[in-house]
Amino acid sequence: MKQKPEHHRQQLARQGIVVLLLALLLTGCGTSKELRRYAMMPALEKRPTTSKASTSGNARTRYSSSDMNYNPPPPFYGTSTTFAASRVYIDPQYHFGDINSTQLSAARKYGITPLANRQEAAESVGSLCRVGDNAYYTLAPMSHSVPYLTPGAASLLSLIGQRFQQELAKSGYRKHRIVVTSLLRTEADVQRLQRTNSNATSNSCHMYATTFDLSYVRFNRIDTSGSSVDNNTMANILGRVLNELRDSGLCYVKYETQQRCYHITSRR
Repeated sequence: MKQKPEHHRQQLARQGIVVLLLALLLTGCGTSKELRRYAMMPALEKRPTTSKASTSGNARTRYSSSDMNYNPPPPFYGTSTTFAASRVYIDPQYHFGDINSTQLSAARKYGITPLANRQEAAESVGSLCRVGDNAYYTLAPMSHSVPYLTPGAASLLSLIGQRFQQELAKSGYRKHRIVVTSLLRTEADVQRLQRTNSNATSNSCHMYATTFDLSYVRFNRIDTSGSSVDNNTMANILGRVLNELRDSGLCYVKYETQQRCYHITSRR
């Protein structure tokens, strides 16, 4: 008879511990809808939170199926000479004014999640195209950007270079390549640029790998066959090519006077 009250007290104590544990669980993060949803997921679906480096890949990048079939332009193995002009006259109809907010909207729609540094850019090869010298364009030395673009932007850059050469050929001019002056910028690149350029914005379109700059005062000659052509003429030919692609809805373009380049964002 004396053992029954003791047994009853032990049972009550165990029940009290259970109630206390349930109370702690319910008053803590266990009431989170996200955790309840996670708890009901099958074991194979429970994956750790994706890091920033990995979200910069295909899962966070939007391309059309055709853009994923990007083919690099043909290589160039010959010699070349770059000619630069201190000033050129470009027809006002090619002074495109697609402002940063317009281009930024497209960059966010079609681009990647901004990358923290160049190591993350190098690790994003699966979702980005490495851009290098070829038959259509050449890269100027770059201190604040790295040679990567989305497949859509890389395809656009190749198309611009190809059409530029086609226009030169129609007029019997010597073959030249366009000169790329800026490509992808990481967050670290933007911060470094802001130290020397007060006009540099912290929310640059270049951070999304959809945007590149083309010089309109520098062109790279790769063939001496045909008639000679000056930079002034080529600048307007480039403007005409960009105008056609812009009207076709393939890109936004800003005519930059200070940097003497066309600031171009792909719309695919």
